[in-house]
Amino acid sequence: MESETPTSEMTPSDLPHDPSADMRDFQGSKSAELCCTTIQEVSVADICTESILQVRVKTADMRVKSYAALMSNGTEFPPIVIFNDGQSLWLADGKHRIDAAKRNGYSTIRADVRHGTERDAFLYGLQVNAAHGLALTQAEKRAAVDLMLQDAEWGTWSDREIARQCGATHPSVSRRRQAATGKFYQLRKAPGQGRETAHGGRESRQEHRGVLPGSKHQGR
Repeated sequence: MESETPTSEMTPSDLPHDPSADMRDFQGSKSAELCCTTIQEVSVADICTESILQVRVKTADMRVKSYAALMSNGTEFPPIVIFNDGQSLWLADGKHRIDAAKRNGYSTIRADVRHGTERDAFLYGLQVNAAHGLALTQAEKRAAVDLMLQDAEWGTWSDREIARQCGATHPSVSRRRQAATGKFYQLRKAPGQGRETAHGGRESRQEHRGVLPGSKHQGR
């Protein structure tokens, strides 16, 4: 007879799942998420759930099964969130709900369709996972940080901004940046949030005054 995996060695995906906790989390964020949005039925087959920007290692089978059972019993879940770039529908939030719908043989699912790209979906998904549902594991957070650091645009963001996006800590992002590039920190924050500049090996901040990246006035 196989022994059960000790709880201390379990990942969040392996732990016993309480569906009611998810519903409380969903309800807590529902009013903010659905404000000023149009909800529609979308074909499950049309939604892109696999992305080159994916950091989630795996879905939790126990969670999918419990969601499927709740759906079969008539429980209404909040709509998933997807971004439409005019060509593809990119999943931002709701992978377990989609898998549960597929498990039940549903061809459509309620979705909050937003205007945006695969990159918008990625950033949205990072932040929403910190608010409800199954949080990213430490390994998945590290993968998200590495992905952003290697990106041509996101890699120019400050360590603090990348940490905020990924639900990581500022020192952990700094260490991973230094290991990858040899730099201790970054020169620019996210658009519209000012930027960070380096002086004498120490970090200081100055407000961004409309100077575009690459401008001859930048960094003065």
